Amino acid sequence: MNRMTFLHPLRNKPQTRWLLLLALLLLLGFGAALAVSRPGLASERTPAGGDQYAYLPFVPYEPVVPPPDTLSLVPFADGFSTTTITDIANAGDTRLFVLEREGVIRVVLANGTILPTPFLDIRDLVETSNWEQGLVGIAFHPHYSQNGYFYITFTERQLGLNNIRLYRFSVSADPNVADRGSAVRMMSIERPEQVHHAGDLNFGPDGYLYMGVGDGGPDPLPPDDPDAFPGDLYNRSQNLAVPMGSILRIDVDAQAGSAPDCGLGAFYTVPPGNPFVDGPGGNCDEIWAYGFRNPWRFSFDRVTGDMWIGDVGEWLREEIDLISAGTPAGGNYGWHCREGSMDYTAVWPEISGDCVGGTFLPPIIDYPRTQGCSVTGGFVYRGRDNYSLRGHYVFADFCNGHVWRAEYRPSGWEKVLLLDSPLKISTFGEDANGELYVGAYFDTKIYKVVAP
Repeated sequence: MNRMTFLHPLRNKPQTRWLLLLALLLLLGFGAALAVSRPGLASERTPAGGDQYAYLPFVPYEPVVPPPDTLSLVPFADGFSTTTITDIANAGDTRLFVLEREGVIRVVLANGTILPTPFLDIRDLVETSNWEQGLVGIAFHPHYSQNGYFYITFTERQLGLNNIRLYRFSVSADPNVADRGSAVRMMSIERPEQVHHAGDLNFGPDGYLYMGVGDGGPDPLPPDDPDAFPGDLYNRSQNLAVPMGSILRIDVDAQAGSAPDCGLGAFYTVPPGNPFVDGPGGNCDEIWAYGFRNPWRFSFDRVTGDMWIGDVGEWLREEIDLISAGTPAGGNYGWHCREGSMDYTAVWPEISGDCVGGTFLPPIIDYPRTQGCSVTGGFVYRGRDNYSLRGHYVFADFCNGHVWRAEYRPSGWEKVLLLDSPLKISTFGEDANGELYVGAYFDTKIYKVVAP
């Protein structure tokens, strides 16, 4: 049968053709509605331009199930040599890489086995005299399988205060052992005090490396203490001339852009799209967003590219900030003029002059210190084991062990309690399949997130 013969019956019956077309449109529209209208979900967008199928509606197959109202943390690997786990990451394969604050990176296999030989041991370099110091962040290059590069942040043991470090290392011929001799110092940032270093690392969907940096302290006293003083006493988070209190963005492949500016670094460039690029001096060209107190953990949604940031508060509020993909860079998230949704100058009127004319972006979620005291940013779940959790942002509080999901409602974003755990949750991690894990202080395990 040739093509014209096959089409002949419909060609002679226009009413049938229109009915079929209408049915197809209704089916696609209904499927698309299912994909995007589930309440509380982070959106799933159409494929990026250049995809030959980008003109089609993006309709992933998922069971339509209600969001969870509980979850469990199931022990996955036990026997770490530390009780202070700071980060969990993957290199695009079945392994997890777990950071111990003291300066050791451990490899965990898919069955939960912890390899006895560390992936990297730099305990002799790492300063840990304060509990916020140590080895705190890791990110694997998007082309790690080809170039073997990974990046870490830590506080380095040395004389002087200039010791927040970003290093690049390479893997050795053994895929489970790094080459310590390959170390390249990428960036150094002055550490004014012993707290609020942040140091989380993530590659964005644009291929650039993002690094969180805290305001540098000092650690405050309670407002009712007679010796109390305002947080971020020297207003670094609102000062674009220094990298403190910011999310930085750099090009570790040095493919384009300008030379390093305020990071005292080398071996990278500043992307030309960074919002405050003005050459040497003046603004810190590396800054992507600013006005943070201590953005301890942030992540990118692997589907949408949205950035979710957990910013640890002082005495008033803990907050979650959302930078949607496509949002103009350079946002000011308020600290020390705002703490969460609250006006910090109402507590400390003497800093009002620091905040004149500022445009501050509010958090999507914040909560008082009666509900926690140190937010731990998490991930939007995109795995396949827990369908009810897909598309939901999951985060926690270090102090009380609460685990929440973020839900969008007509009144705005709200947090929904999923678990009241006994853990001091310090970090979330994501494996190559999008499954989530948590690490904690005062515990030798990592746990897998499991929803009903």
